[in-house]
Amino acid sequence: MNPLWPDLSVRADEPELMDDPTSSEEHLRRTLAQFAAINRYLTPCHRLLARCVLSTLRDEPGRTWTLLDVGAGGGDVARWMDRQAARRGLRLRTTCLDHDPRVAAFARERSQHLQDVEVLQADVEVLADAERQWDFVFANHFLHHLPAERFVGTIQTMFKVTRRRLLISDIHRSHANYLGYTLLAALLLPRSFAFYDGRLSIRKGFTMAECQSLLDEALPGQTCRVRRMAPGHLVLMADR
Repeated sequence: MNPLWPDLSVRADEPELMDDPTSSEEHLRRTLAQFAAINRYLTPCHRLLARCVLSTLRDEPGRTWTLLDVGAGGGDVARWMDRQAARRGLRLRTTCLDHDPRVAAFARERSQHLQDVEVLQADVEVLADAERQWDFVFANHFLHHLPAERFVGTIQTMFKVTRRRLLISDIHRSHANYLGYTLLAALLLPRSFAFYDGRLSIRKGFTMAECQSLLDEALPGQTCRVRRMAPGHLVLMADR
């Protein structure tokens, strides 16, 4: 494989290093710590959540809103949302869900001082039988970690527990993304899984047509759309 120009005509399906339960604990924790910067500068998730979640909370400023973050990693998005809601005088309770016990422990450790952030260690399938619902369900860089045969069922499961809006942000599979990330990560994200896994994640990402096809199959008849968001992401949205 060309290290700077791989074949992106089809999705890769290799496992990432951080998904290996026997991987280095030190490298995993460093990767999770780096996610805050990655999500702030290399993904649109903060702008997406500000536009599609935080702006909606003002509709009913006196109520307590709820958000489920699926595949929450180290919980940096939940902590950011907690700060943003507080600055606006709004109440938001966020649930972080991650299947990896090491990842959930890290998120719990970093978020334990926040009364409106909880961390659950469980697979996304637990939601299929959940009696709980959340106003908003969000997933960032989660879908591409799953086997392809689980995409449709997982989207259906997440929508099932959504009261208002489902937002899924993932990587647009493109050579521009791959080359740009290769250069940045090599310089700025040392001694972690971020360089190897990030480039593999781009190869496991999606095209616009693939995302639209997934939504059409998973949620026929619903108000759904796919949009591009810089830098280098696709966002799947579904409203109740």
